[in-house]
Amino acid sequence: MDPVTALRDCSKLRLMSSSHSSFTRAVLAIVFAAATTAAFAADLELTPPPARPSIATPRARPASAPAEPSVYGFGATDRTCVAWSDGCVTCSRAGADEPQCSNIGIVCQPGRIQCTQRSAN
Repeated sequence: MDPVTALRDCSKLRLMSSSHSSFTRAVLAIVFAAATTAAFAADLELTPPPARPSIATPRARPASAPAEPSVYGFGATDRTCVAWSDGCVTCSRAGADEPQCSNIGIVCQPGRIQCTQRSAN
């Protein structure tokens, strides 16, 4: 074997051994990190989760002002009004029948409910 070929083979062996040792070091570092993390996690105190409120006991509602009736029930509060609207939904009633209401628009923000037409009596 000539000296140039021998030198090339030797340098290839050194490169291979250095890459194998780097890989081995990386694997050992990962294994060490995993082992120390697991050992540290085993030493942590476990605290119980906070108690959840029971479904059987309802929460007390805060006292507030009486809520404004919905647009669908507004006709029951003012019997003289035959047509009303909140700016999004329009409802009307013919006689003592149930009110007929339109559908709300997609991006409509309802306002205050107002009577738009009163009965003649």
